[in-house]
Amino acid sequence: MEVPWFVPSELGEVVASLEHHSLSEAFWARRQERRALRRLAALTQADLAERVGTNPTTITRWETGTRRGRGRHAERYRRIMEQLEAAAIARFHFLATLEEYRRADALERPRIERRLTTALARALETDTDLWPISFAGGIPL
Repeated sequence: MEVPWFVPSELGEVVASLEHHSLSEAFWARRQERRALRRLAALTQADLAERVGTNPTTITRWETGTRRGRGRHAERYRRIMEQLEAAAIARFHFLATLEEYRRADALERPRIERRLTTALARALETDTDLWPISFAGGIPL
């Protein structure tokens, strides 16, 4: 899928990687994707640590691969990362479909509208306080 001009290239790269191998596959080995997902959601290591119930040093160790998590904090971290993964994929697909709609001529647009509506609904399902969706500035049609 082509990355629309208004999608940060990092989002496209992360999603392309995740679509071939989900984050749950070899979770602790996927440290680059986990770090990229956190950054895409504009979360600092301190923000994420607070949500997980641990400290930023632990998040750093998990992201650099010097430690693997275990116990309830690691499970909470894993759930948060899976939420961010689902959000990144859904939002990317919405933006890509939106770009396809934007570029389509009047005859093609009705064919794309249903997919666009579905993609938007899926993206909105990922709207949480962890990574809120913002349409500040409008949707570029």
